Amino acid sequence: MDSSVSREIRLGCLKSLGHLYRRKDVKNLSACQRVLMDASKMQPYNISIWYNLGLVSKEVKDYRIAYESFVNGLKCSNWHPGCMHNLAILSYVLGNPLAALYFAMRGIENVRLRIVPLKFVDNMWN
Repeated sequence: MDSSVSREIRLGCLKSLGHLYRRKDVKNLSACQRVLMDASKMQPYNISIWYNLGLVSKEVKDYRIAYESFVNGLKCSNWHPGCMHNLAILSYVLGNPLAALYFAMRGIENVRLRIVPLKFVDNMWN
């Protein structure tokens, strides 16, 4: 089998396992975290993998890995609101209130940039 095809099959299996392990009836988060870490090595520019790895790591209270995952997520998608929100929280939890304010400010700016162009919202701000 072609190595690129086998790589894609393995990546698809890893993503599926990650979703399966997060299901409420299965809830094997440590296995999910390992699977998503493997998937992130195979596809380092996939925002979905990084975001889900961050959520799972945060849930198992592995805050350093969660923080790094959300940072890597922002490298894939500079204005990802979920990554910014979680980075603001984790920065505070990890003892960096300045970074928490920075990510909170970026999140607010993101909302402003997306909402203000809408006409009915413009009227609300005036």
